[in-house]
Amino acid sequence: MGKDKLADLVTLSRLPLGVAIALLGFRGEKAAGTVMLLLLLGWSLDFLDGRLARRYKEQPNWIGEREIVFDLALCLGALGYLGLADFLPIGFALGYISASGLAVLLTELIAPQRTYAVTQVFELPMAFIPPAFCLFNSPWWVILITALWVPTSLALEWPRAMELKGKTAESYRVVFSSLWRFLRRGG
Repeated sequence: MGKDKLADLVTLSRLPLGVAIALLGFRGEKAAGTVMLLLLLGWSLDFLDGRLARRYKEQPNWIGEREIVFDLALCLGALGYLGLADFLPIGFALGYISASGLAVLLTELIAPQRTYAVTQVFELPMAFIPPAFCLFNSPWWVILITALWVPTSLALEWPRAMELKGKTAESYRVVFSSLWRFLRRGG
């Protein structure tokens, strides 16, 4: 396997990780600490795949261009956990997961240049809501690990985060202005 494929494998790993996180919902609230640690692992892998891609690839391929969809899979797995563990109504979790999956799929088919923006609008709230539930139900040592992980990851990824800040704001502008135009036309 070439070094250029390594970033793709790390990116793809977030899909089964998201599924594993969701399935931990069958263990209920007692799995919250494990879910939080797996989310930290997933986010660390997100940082790693970006670094690997920038180091070993000249151009992003299909997986690299849709990297955010794999980020969404991780976050939706955490939402699935919350629904299956009875932190949130399962109908809400399944509805959000279904709506986001359908929106991303339709965007990819109709306007692929907007897939990143649409995916990010669905992903961003899920990057904060499930971890809050998990953290408040985790053992003290998971909270400590998280408290150490957050500033460390911010310090390591700060330049990249500042690059993406504008892209995030643009994503919300694009999605909500498109939705507004659609609604003004009457559907």
